[in-house]
Amino acid sequence: PQFGLFDKVTEMFKNDREGDTSNLICKACRSGSFSASLRDDKGLTYICSPCPPGYAQPSGASTTCEPCAVGEYQEEFGASSCKRCVLGRYQNATGQRQCRKCPAERTTLGL
Repeated sequence: PQFGLFDKVTEMFKNDREGDTSNLICKACRSGSFSASLRDDKGLTYICSPCPPGYAQPSGASTTCEPCAVGEYQEEFGASSCKRCVLGRYQNATGQRQCRKCPAERTTLGL
C-alpha cells in the first residue's frame, strides 16, 4: 500500500497490468491520489487512484484521501487541497464538492 504501478518508459502511473509489464515498478502515489488495491489475473497489486471530488490528499504516499472540512469544498478529481468557501457561501458538512449560498440577508465572515 501507499504505492502504485508506474511505467518507467512513459513516466506515468498505470491503472492495470495489461500488455508489456516489464517496465512497471512500484512508486509512491503523488499528492491528490491514494493507493488502492487491484486484483487481476496476475494477483494482487496496487494502483494510484485520484481523490474524488469533496476529498483531497496533500502528502501523497497515502491509502486514503481526507474529506474537505466544514467551510471547504473541492469540485475536482485528484486534488491535493480543499478550497475555502467564498464570502456569501458556506458549507456545514464535510466531504462536499460545492458551497451553499447563504440565505437572503445573511452572509459569512469571509475569514
